Amino acid sequence: MSPALLFLFVAMSGATAEAAPSPNLGSTAAACDNLYLSQSAMAHAHDAQRISDDEAYLEKIHAMQNKLQPISALAMLPDTTTAEDQTRDLKLLLLLERLENAVTAAESGRFDTSRQLLAKADFGSNTATLQRLTDFWGCQREEGDVQIQEVQKEEPEPAEAPLADPRSISAGRGGYQKEDSSGHPIPTDTDSSSFEDLLQGPTEEQAEQIRLMTLALFGLSLMGLLHAYRSAKSIRSIRQPCHITTAIQVHDDQLPVRVLNISKSGAKMETMTDDTPPDHFLLFLAARWRRGRIRWRNQHYLGVSFTPQLKDSELSAILAAHCYDESKRPAYFFAT
Repeated sequence: MSPALLFLFVAMSGATAEAAPSPNLGSTAAACDNLYLSQSAMAHAHDAQRISDDEAYLEKIHAMQNKLQPISALAMLPDTTTAEDQTRDLKLLLLLERLENAVTAAESGRFDTSRQLLAKADFGSNTATLQRLTDFWGCQREEGDVQIQEVQKEEPEPAEAPLADPRSISAGRGGYQKEDSSGHPIPTDTDSSSFEDLLQGPTEEQAEQIRLMTLALFGLSLMGLLHAYRSAKSIRSIRQPCHITTAIQVHDDQLPVRVLNISKSGAKMETMTDDTPPDHFLLFLAARWRRGRIRWRNQHYLGVSFTPQLKDSELSAILAAHCYDESKRPAYFFAT
């Protein structure tokens, strides 16, 4: 049952009255037909809950669908009732919509979803609603025929407009849809999402989409945090220009290099000989040897990283110093 149909039901209810009006005999037969179809559909739904075999379950669901298809739900509801009865009638319409959704789910192979819809259906209170409506319209069934009690002595007022044939309307997931003479559905602009679907929460497919979107948002957030961390790290490791002549220890030999810029994490150096330093080496800085690793190199320059990184005090001392204590310089400096 579509939201448009539910809105139409509320609009037709209008202002409430304390006493229910007398039914119009011109619409009583149609109302009773729809009430008995609803009762029969509910009975099939109740029986289907006890069937575990999918094939037998689907057969029972189709039997329920045969009762649901010709139902014109609004034809069995009085034009004016009390506010409490309007609420009960709305619950009945939602139950019929739930049964239609159970049919759609079973036909698409989602038997678990279909069974869950039936398991959550409130047959008790809606059975009482059907009985109240049956009493209102004065319906009686004998030997398979609907008998109408005469509850109005006066001549019935002429109907303003003929009622639509209930069998020309079929119940679908998106609401009630008219059919042409050959039985094919006529396209409408009815919204495919129903109010009952909103009450039941997201479907399995929608839940999966929500999970994927949540994971995607989490991944984007993680990437943003990583980018912020790297940006902050790069800010903390801004290279400071300098001009420091020092040496790299390679086995028993020392290669002269010149440090052109430096940070806590690494430096850019210029080689002063044609010798190629190894990837891992010892670099003399701040009066002691430090472990370093070459990250990139070209014909004249090297990019290196320090392990461990320099402390703030060590970096400040290196930048502030113009020369080293000669007693702590490498042997290479004494030869220059």
